[in-house]
Amino acid sequence: MRYAIFSDIHANWQAWCAVRADFRAQGATTAICLGDVIGYGPSPLRVLRDVRQCCDNMLFGNHEAAALGQLDVDIFTPEARRAAEWTATQLDGDARRFLGELPMVIEDEDILFVHAEPVAPEAWGYVETSADALACFQATQARLIFVGHTHFPEVFTLRTVGVVTQTQPAELTLDAGARYLVNVGSVGDPRDGTAQASYCLFDTATRKLKWRRVPFDLDALANEIRQRPQLELPWFLQERGAATVRRTHAIRVPMVAATPIRITASRARMKVDFSRMQALASPAGPTTRPAVPPAAAPAVHPSPPRPPRKAGHKGIFFIGLVLAALLTAAAFVYLRTAGTITLTAQQAALAGRTIRLEKKDNLPVHIAFWSQPADAVTWTVPVQRAGTYAITFVYALAPRAGASSFDLRCGSTRLLAQLPTTGSWYTFRSAEIGTISLAAGTQTLVIRANGRIAGGLMNLRAVKLHRVN
Repeated sequence: MRYAIFSDIHANWQAWCAVRADFRAQGATTAICLGDVIGYGPSPLRVLRDVRQCCDNMLFGNHEAAALGQLDVDIFTPEARRAAEWTATQLDGDARRFLGELPMVIEDEDILFVHAEPVAPEAWGYVETSADALACFQATQARLIFVGHTHFPEVFTLRTVGVVTQTQPAELTLDAGARYLVNVGSVGDPRDGTAQASYCLFDTATRKLKWRRVPFDLDALANEIRQRPQLELPWFLQERGAATVRRTHAIRVPMVAATPIRITASRARMKVDFSRMQALASPAGPTTRPAVPPAAAPAVHPSPPRPPRKAGHKGIFFIGLVLAALLTAAAFVYLRTAGTITLTAQQAALAGRTIRLEKKDNLPVHIAFWSQPADAVTWTVPVQRAGTYAITFVYALAPRAGASSFDLRCGSTRLLAQLPTTGSWYTFRSAEIGTISLAAGTQTLVIRANGRIAGGLMNLRAVKLHRVN
């Protein structure tokens, strides 16, 4: 199979048409889009409709999330935010439904496709260093990972345990004993010092990987952008011929780890549609699929119902055992929780410019977006009995979070601790972090970041205080 793998088209009609013609001419049999079809560019609906015609395998990118209101555009740079807000007004109901059903990860044998990275795809982290790539290799068993998001084509290779090399794109044959993370670059918004679209071809039979550079009509794109005051000329149009490489991102980098979203359809298997393969090989373009009538459902012959069995002595004995076990478990839970004080996210008082409650179904569920040293959470704690209390957090923390160290104070007691990752921003776990001594009466519990925050501190759902003596 010969894959054409591309990402970050960004509503650039001229670049998309040039890349589509190129991968057809190269004999691609399966097209794979890694996300960010829209955003920045002047033709979101036109590009999206055309990509859907020749691509059965598409991923959900952060610009799709922003257009659907699933990602807070306040974390974007000003120009990206304006473009995202304008793009959202251009999508019709059908486009919104389609984008909302896209997966975040596609898998095919030993290959994984993801827009940003596989550690926590919903957190939109950037893979820019060998350390970033090593975390990605550790998060999946796939031997070959394709990503986009940074708009910067490159390849990371893992040959020795714990050692990753980073190289610029070149045609290569994949070594069966190595693992690779491949950034395919950007079709519509190149940021590596060129003004050409970038994408990859991968032949599964020969294991050959090749980057393609495709020129497109820059003047036509610039004219379309100038007609829309909400959009700005991208850097590659402003600085034509510039040799300097600038890594710029829509999401402000310190905010990346604090920008999770919840996606229902998170993973999918690769789909191979032979009618699309024929369309790719045809110079006339995509063809319309013939309607296939649904097959008649097979007749179902229900079995006659069995007469109910009478409960004998064995059945009564078994029921008695079950009831006894349930009563024992209930008694254990009561004794364990009788001295527990549970502080939920909804009960907290928040201080700071960015920290806030994240909601699900319009109900606050956890505290998120810790991004400033002044961000703090405060609870009023009614303590009925003095004693020593174990502190347990119900929290989620992505591996790429830049700061998970916090400072907890209650009464005269102070705890300094660092939380381990839970795997993603939406994988919640309980962890006991230490004990504090509390006097009877009303106490104040305060949690804030300990030191500089480079990302999100944690998604905090609840704090539990259990009296241990």
